[in-house]
Amino acid sequence: MAKTKTVAPVEKKWKLYEGIGFTPDADASHGEWAPAHHWVVLMQSMHSGTTVFGPFVSEDAAHKWVREEADSEMYNHFSRSSVPGVSFHVDYLDIPTRRNV
Repeated sequence: MAKTKTVAPVEKKWKLYEGIGFTPDADASHGEWAPAHHWVVLMQSMHSGTTVFGPFVSEDAAHKWVREEADSEMYNHFSRSSVPGVSFHVDYLDIPTRRNV
């Protein structure tokens, strides 16, 4: 009888896309009043509304994500890499920290 080999399972390690995260304690120009700036990517579609990706720790990281990943996200949603009426926008993430009483 032939011996069967046992194959070790492949271990997957999840890694966030570079620039994604939430770092409110990072250096900010007005750190005493508000957390560090963060950004999000909005995929706006006349077909299915708005989808939000992020948060990103910098505006550059958000724009890089749009350049490198937007087509694949569009393909995941619509099974096509180019869809009329779909656009991506980088916008500031407003983080409420306190309210005036």
